[in-house]
Amino acid sequence: MAGFRSPAERLARVALYGTCILGLLFLLAPIAAIVPLSFNAEGFFSYPMPGVSLRWYAAIAGSGAWRRALVNSLLTGPAPPRWRPRSAGSRRSGRAASGRAGSRS
Repeated sequence: MAGFRSPAERLARVALYGTCILGLLFLLAPIAAIVPLSFNAEGFFSYPMPGVSLRWYAAIAGSGAWRRALVNSLLTGPAPPRWRPRSAGSRRSGRAASGRAGSRS
């Protein structure tokens, strides 16, 4: 029967889903704590926030270096992998790119 699962299979599936959910919560919890703090009016992060401000976002928007970085990310992020620059340690660098990786002379 295709629809029948043993108790061990059901337990394994629940354990897998539970582990995945805990992993995602572990990754997203810092973001959930920091994003509200980015609206803090003080010069340091503290709970409870004494006021709300967009000061940090205005500082990023006013910085030329951050704007260039954002434009660079938006231009290179959606580019196909073939158009992206390769790192020095990539598979196709060095001898492998010339086609002599497996040849013996």
